[in-house]
Amino acid sequence: MKKILSLALAWGALLACPAFAADQLAAGPTGSPQGDSQILSEIHHKNVVEIQLAELAKSRTEDKSVLGYADRLIQDHRKADQKTLEVASRDKLTIVTLPMSKEEADAQARLKTLHGTAFDEAFSQIMMKDHTQVISQLSAAENKAQNPNVKNLVASLLPTLHQHHDAAAQLNSQEKAAG
Repeated sequence: MKKILSLALAWGALLACPAFAADQLAAGPTGSPQGDSQILSEIHHKNVVEIQLAELAKSRTEDKSVLGYADRLIQDHRKADQKTLEVASRDKLTIVTLPMSKEEADAQARLKTLHGTAFDEAFSQIMMKDHTQVISQLSAAENKAQNPNVKNLVASLLPTLHQHHDAAAQLNSQEKAAG
């Protein structure tokens, strides 16, 4: 119970600070977790980031489609993060806070300066790019994972990530057609 509470508190603290990671899953810098713990740390990190960006979208968009997409991102990534934390707790794997890359910090800072249609277009482009990268990284991680529960988690997340990518691409097409 203490482990679950500690993980929940850590998750809450991470939601309060912006964080992105572009490093490949399963291959962390010196001093970071390796293998299955690294995979879970990256998944957790990406979930937190997607939730933060979606919450930003809710405050910057005027488009009902973007608002709906943001709501779905928040719901799906919270559910994915809950599953990630459960696997880590059950299998005694460590999840660490990962730093934001310069590219990710720049993207987030750019979005914070935009509103309305300009925000919507940039947001959909960033979501397409982020989800393309995460899908690629998770596909590789699925093959590298040693723990069967981590493999199953990754396999269960990929279809939703593909749906997120496709929805972002559709939003991006709508924004370009409207512009």
